[in-house]
Amino acid sequence: MTKSFLPTFQLEEENASQYGGSLGVLHSTEGSLPLEVVSISAQIAGLGAKVKLDQTFANHFEQPIEATYIFPLPDRGAVTSFSLWVAGREVQGILKERGEARATYEKAISEGKQAALLEEDRRGTFHLQVGNLPPGESVTVQLCLMVPLDYHDGEAEFRFPLVVAPRYHPGNPVSGESVGHGVHQDTEFTPDASRISPPLLLKNYPYPVQLSLEVVVDADSYQLQPEELASKLCSSQQVLIGKIGSPIYLQLQPGERMDRDFILRLKLGSDHIQSYFFLEESALEWGERNQARVRLSPGTLKEPRHFEVLLLPPKELPEVNRPRDVVFVLDRSYSMNGWKMVAARRATGRMIDSLLDHDRFHVVAFDNTVLACPETERNPTFATNQARYRAIEWLSSVKPSGGTDMQLGLKRAFAWYPPMSEDRDRVLVLITDGQVGNEDHLLQLTSQYANGHYPHVFALGIDQAVNAGFLRRMAELSGGCCEFVESENRLDESLQAIHRSLQSPVLRKINVQAKGGMLLERTIAPQLVPDLFPGRPLQLFGKLEDLEKLPQLVITGIDQEGETWEVELDATTQTRELIAHFWGRRRVRDLEDQYASHEYSNGKELTSEIVQTSLETQVLSRFTAFVAVDHQTQVDSNSPLHRITQPVESPAGWEDKLCDDPGVMYGGMAPACPSDLSSPRSTDFMSALSERTPAPKPGKPQVFRKRKAVSRGTDTFEPVGRTLMRQKSDSDQFGLPSGSPEKSSGILGFFLYLIALLGRFLLALRDFFFKAKKNPSSTEKQLKKLSSSSENREQREK
Repeated sequence: MTKSFLPTFQLEEENASQYGGSLGVLHSTEGSLPLEVVSISAQIAGLGAKVKLDQTFANHFEQPIEATYIFPLPDRGAVTSFSLWVAGREVQGILKERGEARATYEKAISEGKQAALLEEDRRGTFHLQVGNLPPGESVTVQLCLMVPLDYHDGEAEFRFPLVVAPRYHPGNPVSGESVGHGVHQDTEFTPDASRISPPLLLKNYPYPVQLSLEVVVDADSYQLQPEELASKLCSSQQVLIGKIGSPIYLQLQPGERMDRDFILRLKLGSDHIQSYFFLEESALEWGERNQARVRLSPGTLKEPRHFEVLLLPPKELPEVNRPRDVVFVLDRSYSMNGWKMVAARRATGRMIDSLLDHDRFHVVAFDNTVLACPETERNPTFATNQARYRAIEWLSSVKPSGGTDMQLGLKRAFAWYPPMSEDRDRVLVLITDGQVGNEDHLLQLTSQYANGHYPHVFALGIDQAVNAGFLRRMAELSGGCCEFVESENRLDESLQAIHRSLQSPVLRKINVQAKGGMLLERTIAPQLVPDLFPGRPLQLFGKLEDLEKLPQLVITGIDQEGETWEVELDATTQTRELIAHFWGRRRVRDLEDQYASHEYSNGKELTSEIVQTSLETQVLSRFTAFVAVDHQTQVDSNSPLHRITQPVESPAGWEDKLCDDPGVMYGGMAPACPSDLSSPRSTDFMSALSERTPAPKPGKPQVFRKRKAVSRGTDTFEPVGRTLMRQKSDSDQFGLPSGSPEKSSGILGFFLYLIALLGRFLLALRDFFFKAKKNPSSTEKQLKKLSSSSENREQREK
């Protein structure tokens, strides 16, 4: 017997205000939440970091539990190992094809064995289940991952996210059981919304999870003295610096909450990172003997080897200001309220002001509708003083409201671009926090809108818990780049780097060839070799074979004057595991994005290649999963199993109203998801939730192809998105928050709108009278509250 249990916390009305006046999830009526300790340990050397993440879960109930935790990891990181620590014993996790891993986990749970399952639902968003945790016991889940550091303009950045922020899920809710245990229902465009929407903790309540974070920085890898490197460090949170030596030890200030990204920046300067070509050591060359690494045999150079290349932009090339066609797409949804909207308007204004007279530009702002600057909408507008002034003046009137229906803004932007010209660069600047759930859908639509002519997408992410994985995907799809801003102060520091990124590439049409070996071209990652921008290095991974000696790489490109530029890099060997993991992660990401953004007749072959690459390099992907089964711990398989979804912090800097009303982040005509845990519900409703049956299997990355009506409760691991699309095209769809008023259905749409409003009002009225019977003394106060909330909701929907 399996029973789903969602923990709730009730406050007396007179005490609620001292905790921010909002209700959320903190403790269950039967005990504390399962997650107790999160420990992060990172070792940074050069432009890479090895990270160990420990998460300790405890069962304070009298029955076995299954804990579900939705959490983030660095989007470029490669999860390479997974294990379960039980009473001092390590149970090593095994990487399997995702469907096979789920079957292994569910079989273990049904037999009463303790097990854990780790899956990836988005780039950087993970889903962990720890099942059959006995009463009074605790276990630790340990992950190891390799994380490349971002590097540009002489600054290296280590970013570790700590919370999954609420996201907007456009489209109508789908019928049937949800595929996960989150607070949002699945929708047609986000068919796994329930797997990426954890419940929220009470605002301003003492945080129940103990967080520890330690970072060790190897000063020798930067050829710097420890004291000099220590002076170049800065972080987003309070950090204690230990004894300064090589290495340098850093520790996060105790008491910090998991409500934002942890960011550590190393301001190295441009002289301490050089271009390099690293070739992994052969598996036959090195081995272990008496716990020491020694050369066992001469080895062979014939077997394929992974390599990594870092190419810094040449300093001697002249800068030529090519004309550009630039569209600024500004997110004005309600999640951008507060300092984020101020920073977004400032950044957009500064970028517009930096345009030259021969540039043409347009400005678009979107929520679940689209606004366009009247000065630039009609025809391609040159960036004259008058046009720039009026565009910046229009920006001051942009206010946050509505949901993040990004497809409307992107579609309007692509429709504006003039015909392609060899003499002009296309640039799309996306300013947003990236909090959307339909990422795969947006990638496919972007591919359709671009029609093979991608502009360089520059993504400016503004948030303390930004959705970096999605924004990086959007940028990499076009060979563009990203910049992340977590505060207004950081925006001031970043404006120069942002301005440099918007300039024309210093090298384009880059080609890589090998001397002394054969380059396997299909293994180059990223598959689309991006252009080289000022201040931003080019990082490539790939495979070489048939090597007769240590090879050279010859990299060529076309500079801004149309001349051919060339450089040769000599190979140096490096340890095997690091480069192989980085290549595997980057290659898998390319294949997953191909699967999500294009129509493919060979979908099964692509899926097979992703799984094969993931298993060969032991890197987790969205088509594979880690599973660990403890055969020594046994619980009664007939006892009820409580399912508990671990709530998370509200992101720092977000408005209370947004976190208290997830309906703002939800699209479609139906009311907000009834499993919203940020407000009190009737006991009958919570009891119904607790009896929820296990969810169907999750799907692969969603691909929206032919729209067929098939059964949703399938175990075949076909993409859920294929079964959920409506029969009409996107341009004909009708929905209140998710669709544009420009495409509503006239009188019929207006009447449907009124019917939806009436239905919501009647449901609210029913809930009010139910509560009034239970608490007659508060009837008058609740009536005022209901009237106010109904008016606010009606205004928002209009």
